[in-house]
Amino acid sequence: MTHGRFRGGAVLLPMVLCFVFVSAARADQAVTLEGKLSVERNGDGAVEAGWLRVVDGRTETDYGVELDDVGRRFCEDLDGLDVSVKGIAIEKEGETRFSVKEYDRLLTGMVLVSRGEGTILGAVVKDGEADYHVTLDETGRKLAESAEGKVVRLHGRTEQREGRTHVVVKAFLPTVVLNGYVRVQEDDDWNAVGACLAVEEGNLEAVYEIVHDDKGKALMRDLGWERAEVTGVVVEKGGVKWLKVCAFKRVESPPEEEEEEEEEYDDWGEDD
Repeated sequence: MTHGRFRGGAVLLPMVLCFVFVSAARADQAVTLEGKLSVERNGDGAVEAGWLRVVDGRTETDYGVELDDVGRRFCEDLDGLDVSVKGIAIEKEGETRFSVKEYDRLLTGMVLVSRGEGTILGAVVKDGEADYHVTLDETGRKLAESAEGKVVRLHGRTEQREGRTHVVVKAFLPTVVLNGYVRVQEDDDWNAVGACLAVEEGNLEAVYEIVHDDKGKALMRDLGWERAEVTGVVVEKGGVKWLKVCAFKRVESPPEEEEEEEEEYDDWGEDD
């Protein structure tokens, strides 16, 4: 266990390192990993190498992709995207590589549903500027019925049909929306090493450790020591709640609260 400190309160708090969605892959062990795929190509555009970056809590691990038939197709299909892969970790030439057996695309977006006379006619997952038309099989219909108007994180396979991008949904998780204060954790040299979201729940305070992937780092960088509304997925491991950030925005303090604080301060300054 390592320790850090939060600026402003001189309070020492433990930084508990744990794994959020997957455990570290041991050699010759079949595992499922979630991460981001990066691919290197030669001058002709052919795949030369692929790396899968996996973030567990605040720990980043890079796995080289074995370029067999499945691994090469994986790199060609999902270069630069968030992915979920099943396979086996292999110790090879002093590094841990990953032999891909199955793979899915990971998407995060809002579910929009079209209806006619009470019947679901279609559903779209809107991820940023991109629209993914949901195949209305059993899982797709369940997504449309249970998550309409909500942001979800889903596993699926995408394909182009009739000039549109379609997604066959394999599984999905609902997201939560949390409103809280972003505390940045720093080392002894005042370098940011992590963050958490402190959320008031009645008279208590719930603390969610931020998963240190790209969006988690962006939250820490952009809104550190500010209030934020964060959309994400919560997973509890070892008694610690980890929040994987999907989206966030700044929350401004209501003007009336600031005025009340100023008036109260003025009252303290008056003589009896």
